[in-house]
Amino acid sequence: MTSASGPTEIDLLAQPLLAEGSVYERLRRHPDVPFDAHVGTGALVLDDRYREILADVHRGYLAIGTGYGLPMLVQTDTWRATGARIAASAWRGTDLSRANAELVRMLADEGRSAGGTVVVGGLLGPAGDAYRPGDALSRDDARRYHAAQAE
Repeated sequence: MTSASGPTEIDLLAQPLLAEGSVYERLRRHPDVPFDAHVGTGALVLDDRYREILADVHRGYLAIGTGYGLPMLVQTDTWRATGARIAASAWRGTDLSRANAELVRMLADEGRSAGGTVVVGGLLGPAGDAYRPGDALSRDDARRYHAAQAE
C-alpha cells in the first residue's frame, strides 16, 4: 500500500533495506574516539566533537544508499547502552537512547532531503555475552530488560 506522499512504513519494511555496516566497530577503531567500557560508543552523542565524527560515519552510509537509490536502515548507536550499563557508567541517569535517537532522526531527515528513503531503527542490548547463546534471557526476561531502552 502506497500513500500519495510515497511508500508507507509497511511498504518499506516489506522490501530489502540497505543497513549500515558496523558503525560501532568503525568508531571503536577510530584513533580520536574514546570507547567506554560500560556503554561503548553510546555516549559519543553527548560531546560535540565526537557527535560530528559519529554523524559523519552515518552520513557516509546514507550517501551510499542515496547514491544507488537504495532504501536505508540507520540505527541508533546504543549497542551496550542498556539501563544497567548506563547506571554503572559516568552517564548514570542520562537517556542515551533518546539522545542517539534524536541524532539518527536528524540524519535520516538529511538523507530524505537528499532524495533517499530512510528507516530509523533502535539498537537494543545486549544483556550479556552474545557469544554464549546458552546464557540468553528468556523472552519475558528480555522484554523486561529491554523495555526502558525500547521506549
